[in-house]
Amino acid sequence: MIPAQKSSQPSTLRNAVRLLSSGRRLRSGAGVPARAGIIALLAVFGALLAGCGNESDRPHEHSSPERAAAAGLLRRYQTEFPYPTELWGGIGSGTPARKRWAQRERELLSQVGEDVDEIAHTELGELYTRVEEHGRGMAFLVRALERDASNGRAWLWLGVNRLSVGRLDEAERLIDHADQLLPENAAVARFRGDLHFRQGALSRAEEAFAESVALDPNQFDAQLNLGALLEEREAWDEAQAHLERALELRPDNLEALFRLARIARNLGREAQAQSYTHKHARATILDDWGYLASGVPDDECSAALGIYYLERGRIPDARDEFERALKTATAGSAPRFNALLGRVRCALALGQVNEAKFALEQLIAE
Repeated sequence: MIPAQKSSQPSTLRNAVRLLSSGRRLRSGAGVPARAGIIALLAVFGALLAGCGNESDRPHEHSSPERAAAAGLLRRYQTEFPYPTELWGGIGSGTPARKRWAQRERELLSQVGEDVDEIAHTELGELYTRVEEHGRGMAFLVRALERDASNGRAWLWLGVNRLSVGRLDEAERLIDHADQLLPENAAVARFRGDLHFRQGALSRAEEAFAESVALDPNQFDAQLNLGALLEEREAWDEAQAHLERALELRPDNLEALFRLARIARNLGREAQAQSYTHKHARATILDDWGYLASGVPDDECSAALGIYYLERGRIPDARDEFERALKTATAGSAPRFNALLGRVRCALALGQVNEAKFALEQLIAE
C-alpha cells in the first residue's frame, strides 16, 4: 500500500493563526494599521480553502494489493515473454477450426505495426491462448498492457493463459485484478469459476458460474459447467435446466447431451433419455468427421448421416436424416439432391414402391 502524502494544511493554518494573533496584539498595543489583521484573516481563509482541496477535491491514488501483485507479475512477464521478432505463422493450418483461427490471425496481424494497437494485440493474445500457443499469447497480451495498463480484457486473458498451464496462484492474482477493472462481468465470473474448480473449491466454483449466467444467460461454458456441478450433487432439475440452455446455444455439444441423457434416466424418463442418447450418437459421428469443428451446415450434415445410416441398414434413422436435410436444403444444392435420392433408396429398401416412385419423380423434376 502506498501511504498518502500528509497535507501541509495544519502547519499553514497554525502560521496564519499566529500571524492573526500577532496582528491583534500589535493593533491594540502599538497602533499598527489594521491591514495586518486583515492580511492574517485572508491567510487563515486561504489555508482553510487549501485544506479542503487537499482532503476532498484532489483524491489520492491508492494502490490495492491486487493491483500491486498484478503489476509485479507484469514486470516479470516483460522479461519472460519477449515480443516475437517474427509475427507471422503462429497458428498452423491443421483442423478446420485451426484454419479459421489462422485466417483471423492473419487479419489481426495486418493491423499490427510499430504503433501498437492494443485491441488487436489483446485479441491476438486471446486467440493464441485459445489454441494453446501460450508463450506467444503472453507476449501479445503483455505488449497490449504496456500500451494501456487499464485494459481489463488483457489482464483477464493473462489470467486465463496462466490458468491453462496450471499456474493457479498467478492466475488468481491476475483474475482478481481483472475483476477490479471489469466489475460484474460475465466472462470474469466464468473464468473465476474455472479457477475455483481447478483449486477444488466446488461450492465457490458453482457460485461463480451462477453469477456468470445471471449476468449473461448466453455464456455457454458457464451454463454447461454449472449444470455439470449441479448434476454431480444430484440437483437434477436445476442441472437439467442449465444443460438444456447450454444445448440451445450449441445443439450438438457432446457433454451436454451425455449428461442430459444420464439425468433423464435418473429421473425415470426413459423416452427422453433415449432421445438424448440418439442425439449424442449422431453428434459423435459428426464430431469424428470434423463436421462440428468446421461448422458444416446442418443440411449437409444430415444428408451425409443419412447415407451413413443407409449403408449400415439403419433405414429409419437414414430416412429421418434425409427428411431433416430436405427441410433446410436449397433447391439445386448437393445436400438436397442426396436427400431426395436417399428418400428413393429408403422407400425401395422398405418395399414402398409408390413412395419410391413419387420421390423419384420429384428428384427428376428438380
